Amino acid sequence: MKVGTDGVLLGAWAEGNGQKIRHILDIGTGTGLIALMLAQRFPAATIHAIEIDVDAAKQAQQNVSASPWAARINIFAEALQTYQKNARQYDLIVSNPPYFQDAVKAKGQQRTYARHNNALSFEELLKGIHRLLAPNGTICLILPLEEARVFQQKALSYRLFTEKMTLVHPKAGEIAKRILLSMQFRLPNHLKKNSLMIRKAINNTYTDNYKDLLKDFYLHF
Repeated sequence: MKVGTDGVLLGAWAEGNGQKIRHILDIGTGTGLIALMLAQRFPAATIHAIEIDVDAAKQAQQNVSASPWAARINIFAEALQTYQKNARQYDLIVSNPPYFQDAVKAKGQQRTYARHNNALSFEELLKGIHRLLAPNGTICLILPLEEARVFQQKALSYRLFTEKMTLVHPKAGEIAKRILLSMQFRLPNHLKKNSLMIRKAINNTYTDNYKDLLKDFYLHF
């Protein structure tokens, strides 16, 4: 689960609310994919990336150390629940969070951490976001449709409102399987909503919009 479509989409899509992004937090960085993408996109930002799985955090550190952005990315092998106690506030927070709640657990602790929210429930994630997000900051996530609905409902209790969403369709003509969410502490004047098709229906090749979003990261695009 080192490089997945969800993480790549979030790393390329996430953005702030127009302000200068100086401090970014990646919650559940895995092996550092999203943190590295954000370092490439925001050259003035310092990125803190936390990961509860020690082995994944070690690999993230190796990947960061081998990158051109090692001086701006800090990896912490720590759970959000403890990290938030002493951390600063961030202009942009991103997370590709574990979301399975009632499904059969994945084999192995690492895949369970990555896919199931036993170690980080939506409630705990929202508590951390509420503490760590700057008043004018933005939180960006990617979730399946039903889990996104649950998360948005819970987020209202923390005065977090969706200001932008992108429905991600695996192929033109198919229903969306993921939603990219951008949320802030203030109620937006209107919700910006659009769709992204990953592949064309006719020949199953990548759509121009998908390639345009990821052209700075995929060499063959």
